[in-house]
Amino acid sequence: MFRVLRQPSGAARDGSRLGDVPVRVRGASNPGGPGHAWADNPYLERGEYAARLAELPLAERERLLHGDWEIPDDGELFRRSWFDLLEREQLPPRMRAVRFWDLAGSEPSSANRDPDYTVGLRLELDPSSRSFYITDIGAGAGSAARARSRGV
Repeated sequence: MFRVLRQPSGAARDGSRLGDVPVRVRGASNPGGPGHAWADNPYLERGEYAARLAELPLAERERLLHGDWEIPDDGELFRRSWFDLLEREQLPPRMRAVRFWDLAGSEPSSANRDPDYTVGLRLELDPSSRSFYITDIGAGAGSAARARSRGV
């Protein structure tokens, strides 16, 4: 499939002509896949590229650096590395608590083989330090009422 690019009569408003536009070809392939060797970029500033890759989220970095296409994405809002795991006895006494339910749950059926989950989270606040603690998370397929009845 080829197309012919024709020069319009005269030059563009800025004075440039089609002949002034450099011809470029871009190629890509999956790392380690067919065409990997010929798609290498000899003009790539490898140090700068590595520094930019280091700033990416882990999953994206692993895909680009090591071709690990099976690695799952990080969470959209939270990362496990932001949290410390504590035993119940390490928590401060007399905290204020709230539980919130994501009511998106749906019942599994033959028409809905991949139901959404209802998720409940208990969040506690230590008023003296103003620190928050997630003390319980539960999830289950099915309606919110059914999940609550199971103690999710």
